[in-house]
Amino acid sequence: MNTYPAQQDELKQQEAIKNAEAIGSAIGVFVKPAILMLLWNWLMPGLFGFATIGYLKAFGLWMISRILFDSHGNS
Repeated sequence: MNTYPAQQDELKQQEAIKNAEAIGSAIGVFVKPAILMLLWNWLMPGLFGFATIGYLKAFGLWMISRILFDSHGNS
């Protein structure tokens, strides 16, 4: 396939952007539950007397909330 150098540069740039988005999404999957855990453990025991949670429970809560409230699903 013969393409001009400018087109090749643009294709490489688009591929780099897609790779960065994929890496950001993968990191977000692990960071967002950690943030949820920290916020839960900071607020909920003091306000409502709930127990603190670990990372796996926070990950489960995050997944449940994504299933229930994610507006980017294929519904």
